[in-house]
Amino acid sequence: MDLLREVREQALDPNYQARHDQDPGAISRRPIGVAAVVLLLVTGVLIGIAWRSTVARAPLDARERKNLVAHVQSAQAHESAQHAELDRLRASVNAMKGVTASPIDEEVGLDSATTAMVGPGIRIIVDDANAAPADELGDKDMRRLVNALWQAGAEAVAINGHRVGPRTAIRSAGSAITVDYVSLSRPYVVEAIGSPQKLPAELADTPGGRWMTYLRDNSSITYQVTTKDRVSVPESKASVSHASPHR
Repeated sequence: MDLLREVREQALDPNYQARHDQDPGAISRRPIGVAAVVLLLVTGVLIGIAWRSTVARAPLDARERKNLVAHVQSAQAHESAQHAELDRLRASVNAMKGVTASPIDEEVGLDSATTAMVGPGIRIIVDDANAAPADELGDKDMRRLVNALWQAGAEAVAINGHRVGPRTAIRSAGSAITVDYVSLSRPYVVEAIGSPQKLPAELADTPGGRWMTYLRDNSSITYQVTTKDRVSVPESKASVSHASPHR
């Protein structure tokens, strides 16, 4: 028990106690000074690392900023060009809307069928000789085909040697199809002047072209399109009278 009491009462080393009694603040100041030095060193190291990282990244940031500015300027220039093109197209459309054909120009367009033409194009053979009466071709079918040729870009059209113009009448007379009241005989040969490379595909993509393809695939009607290096379309033999408004 005496030993335990002595250990409890004299827990500190006598020399440490004596040093503490001589200068009570000496021992407590040393750990604080060392900690401060260590803290300052660590702070300095961190500041140095941050500074070096900032310096090393500065050229990269400048390059990225330059690229971003160039990209923005390019986008702005492209947008300006698009606006200019849009304005140009609008002006062109407005100009075309404002153009009106004179009576002389209309007469020239109506009389264009009176001139014979020769050039490359296509030849279409249509025949309903083997078709059932309900599937026979009528004037509506022929008009669909002719309108489809105009839509496809044909420059001139003739049916069995009869020129088709803006005022050409395509009608039915009994079971026969007539062009300007002239009866046609089977097979019907339709010739059109135009681009042999484009005209067949453009024709097939029109409503009239799709209708003729449907008739060929779903009935006994013959519908055959071939390209030709030379197609001759005669002048119109029909006399066309021009009506003028009463003044």
